[in-house]
Amino acid sequence: MRDLRVISVADALTDYDAATGAEATALATQNTGIIAQNAAIIVQNTALAAQNVANAAQNVAILAETNEIERHIHNHEHWFGISGDQSGNDWALEHSLNPFRATSGNNDFGTAIKVIGTADTPITAGEVKFDLHRMFLVDASEPTPFYVRVIFHATSSAAGISADSLSDFVIAVDPTNPQQSSGYPLEVKIPRLDVGVDKVWVDVKNATNNATLDFFIGVHEYPE
Repeated sequence: MRDLRVISVADALTDYDAATGAEATALATQNTGIIAQNAAIIVQNTALAAQNVANAAQNVAILAETNEIERHIHNHEHWFGISGDQSGNDWALEHSLNPFRATSGNNDFGTAIKVIGTADTPITAGEVKFDLHRMFLVDASEPTPFYVRVIFHATSSAAGISADSLSDFVIAVDPTNPQQSSGYPLEVKIPRLDVGVDKVWVDVKNATNNATLDFFIGVHEYPE
């Protein structure tokens, strides 16, 4: 005979509640997993957003540096020799055919000579920064190496040397043919300086006392 069971309504409801509770627990567990996954995604998105901000800042910095290099290469360049009167703050004269002359000490640097005064910049109205970009050597009294030191400061060459506000290079020039031996204008690396504020001096060192080096300078200016 078939086994017929009679299930009460209470038993049926109990079984239903148990099944529903188990399903609800499973759904709750699933939802908890989804919530945790969403939280992880939010953390990841926050990190990506921070990285995007950092990348944007880096791109801005790269663009600024690129623009500065662009201005440095494709720029106005003005050339100067020595002014006939350096008693004031105009130490250089544009298109002068008279070069600056720096004189060495005895196996030491000599006295720093005036090259760019506060009245020499801006060359072009509205420019706010400048640098001494190049030097062209036209004469030397000795064939032995010269150390050439470019000093920049708002007050004095001594203050510039003390603050290490300087840049230098070494060169040997054939006195019998200085233009050919130096070849072409030499690149000078100094920071951009404030027009009308910062000054520039040059001094040289040679093994021979009172050795001389004659040169012209090329200057760049910048709007910022």
